[in-house]
Amino acid sequence: MPGRTPTDAVRAFLDPLEVAISCLGQAKITLSPGGKNTPDREHSWMLNGGNGYSRSGWHFEAQMGYRIIRTNEPDRGPWRVTTTAYRYRLAVPEHDLFRMHWHPAGNSPVDYPHLHAALGPERITEQALKAHLRTSRMTLEQAIRWSFEVGMPPACADWEERLDSAEKPHLEHRSWH
Repeated sequence: MPGRTPTDAVRAFLDPLEVAISCLGQAKITLSPGGKNTPDREHSWMLNGGNGYSRSGWHFEAQMGYRIIRTNEPDRGPWRVTTTAYRYRLAVPEHDLFRMHWHPAGNSPVDYPHLHAALGPERITEQALKAHLRTSRMTLEQAIRWSFEVGMPPACADWEERLDSAEKPHLEHRSWH
């Protein structure tokens, strides 16, 4: 997401994410130290300080790695934020429904975007638990959308419109396709 200053770029990055999170309910993004304006180093944000968000027996977690970088695109702003990793999780008591991961610089040999999908407690096998189902890069908005589509109650009736409008700038400014 572009901006005139590092702080402007971070605000342009976070504003749509906060709109998406508002569809869950009262939740907030917590940034790592320096995450508002320190360029050229790894930062992260977490939903509710890493505690995620719970509602009606459903639990959603989200965190994302990012960097504030200088760009060679002066018409879009000399600074932008680029995503470096993400982890999204939806669970019901004692059971994960899905986990969406992308951690290319992590310790795992799996560096591509992937999904861990649960089939239900009676159908979980060791192979299913370890499977890394390859996906394209997934947005936070997509993870929230999937959560509502499988039954988590949204906090607002216009959640589809909010998620579409929040996702649009991320898709327009992404460097991956």
